[in-house]
Amino acid sequence: MTYRKDSDIYSPYGLPLLDENHDEAKKRNFLSVARSKTKLAAWAVSNCNAPSQRMEYVKELQKYMSVDIYGGCGPFKCGRDREAKCTDMLNKTYKFYLSFENSFATDYVTEKLYKILPLDVIPVTRSGANYTRLGIPPSWHIDTHDFKSPKELAHRLKELDKDDAEYAKLLQSKAGIQVSSWIRGYCDICAKLHSPTEPVKSYSAQDIRSWYGTCKPPDDLQFMTRSRRSIEDYFVN
Repeated sequence: MTYRKDSDIYSPYGLPLLDENHDEAKKRNFLSVARSKTKLAAWAVSNCNAPSQRMEYVKELQKYMSVDIYGGCGPFKCGRDREAKCTDMLNKTYKFYLSFENSFATDYVTEKLYKILPLDVIPVTRSGANYTRLGIPPSWHIDTHDFKSPKELAHRLKELDKDDAEYAKLLQSKAGIQVSSWIRGYCDICAKLHSPTEPVKSYSAQDIRSWYGTCKPPDDLQFMTRSRRSIEDYFVN
């Protein structure tokens, strides 16, 4: 019972669903929402040395655009004891939120994305997951893996920042999204436990480790190699 789609019991951190009023929600004036926002991108993070090396990616991104970092890894504060007010501020103020996972692993997507999907904010995602496989279409988010570098990503986000109509279309595409709780997995395990036809399964510790326990190294940090090479060339020359 894990977040992986090929688990015996699929139990993701969230399950995005279109509200029954999805069509009605799309009629909102999202152009007005876009024009009311005053800041570009936010990121809330407390683990500054994650295996995904997301901090290194964001530092490179900040060379080309503004990213307000909240929490233990940045200068901006919005305490967890004021979560509702913080969410409201994010919803009204920022166009983008960095939903960057701390590790790259198959299907590993956490609340960093699922808490943002229902908001009037476009999540920028970075992980080792195939989002479409998880029921999250490309129109709902901006995936860093669609860009060759943080510089190229920043260029696209700044384009959208200047084009309120295009940004409004992104908001409209995910209007009416609701996120179901991960607790639904317990309904599935209950059903399997009570099913007379459910086959008995068992796994060795090694089976579980080889299938579930391996994270992948980040595959988008080529800019760090280029930076090191530039420094080396400077000193050599």
